[in-house]
Amino acid sequence: MRPLRNADTEAVAPALPRLGVPAAVVWGAADRFQKLRYGHRLASDLGASIDEVAGGKHFMPEDHPDRIAAAVSEVLRAARLRLAP
Repeated sequence: MRPLRNADTEAVAPALPRLGVPAAVVWGAADRFQKLRYGHRLASDLGASIDEVAGGKHFMPEDHPDRIAAAVSEVLRAARLRLAP
């Protein structure tokens, strides 16, 4: 597997504000690998809300599946509303 490179993320970052799709960001406030400021930047670029999980670390889907599931459900609900006639 190719290692994560900042250049890969930086290459797509300018396109994020133009996506125009429902989005949500759930971020572990205690993530030492991906700092909270990155989550805020991503949320801003996507025009999305951010759910900061106090004590949450890097493996949010495993450690806080309820928060992830709630965010996914909300994004799906918003997408359905956009598609409704």
